[in-house]
Amino acid sequence: MVYKDWPILSLASTYGARLALAAKYQGQYVAVHSAMMAIPGGESTREQMLAAVCSSNVEFERQDDLREHIGEIDAVLVRNAQQARLLHFEGTPTV
Repeated sequence: MVYKDWPILSLASTYGARLALAAKYQGQYVAVHSAMMAIPGGESTREQMLAAVCSSNVEFERQDDLREHIGEIDAVLVRNAQQARLLHFEGTPTV
């Protein structure tokens, strides 16, 4: 299975995707992704996403990974959006 973050719901979903991609620098992408996907309800808030990150094994003080790698992270999100558009995806999840 390949995860491709494609935040299309809101600015908050972009924030969540960035948090998950930053967690990969600690080897915790799957843990953070899973924690955020387990948030109940519809659209999650930034506060809920941060709480989910804190509940995972991420060393929160190392969230500098997000700031230090924002260019790479945003490039992945742009690439994923381009791929989704070329494949005519209309929403998530997509198989």
